[in-house]
Amino acid sequence: MKKILFFSACLSLIIHNLAFILASERLNIAVAEFEARNVSQMDAVSISDFLRTELVKSEVFNVIDRNNMQRILVEQRFQQTGCTTQECAVKMGQVLNVQRIIIGTLLKFGAKWYVNADMIDVESAKIISSEKVEANAQEELVELMEVLAATLSGKKRTSLKSTKIESTKQEYKILKTKIEGVVALVNG
Repeated sequence: MKKILFFSACLSLIIHNLAFILASERLNIAVAEFEARNVSQMDAVSISDFLRTELVKSEVFNVIDRNNMQRILVEQRFQQTGCTTQECAVKMGQVLNVQRIIIGTLLKFGAKWYVNADMIDVESAKIISSEKVEANAQEELVELMEVLAATLSGKKRTSLKSTKIESTKQEYKILKTKIEGVVALVNG
């Protein structure tokens, strides 16, 4: 019995240490509130929240949650509102002590919705990835945040799944392919 307890304790310690090592290898990132263009600021904030959630689910980064991010920025007297430039994002990333920060915009142009996202390396102040997704309806944007997160994290698609989205009284399927970044919207 003592051997089993000792073995269980050792195994638990090894697993805990391994999890800590794996977590420490991930880059720390933050997602700034997206800028709104021809949409409400609340919609833009919501899209940045959806992207943040999908980045967490990708298990590639350590993502600072919005509440902790806002708390740190308030403590440091850093004004996040209007911080949409690369220079401002670098300063915000330094305050938050992250290696990467994502800034972006949500905009509606005509009948289409667009999300643009830039991942910036805080140390070098360079944009290391810039991605865009487009949707025919606002409801499609939530699903597309998964695609955007996968693209920004460099994760490849490993499964083919379809999700139905109701959009302007038409039904679409989003097919996520094994080819990185490829999404097909199929009507019907």
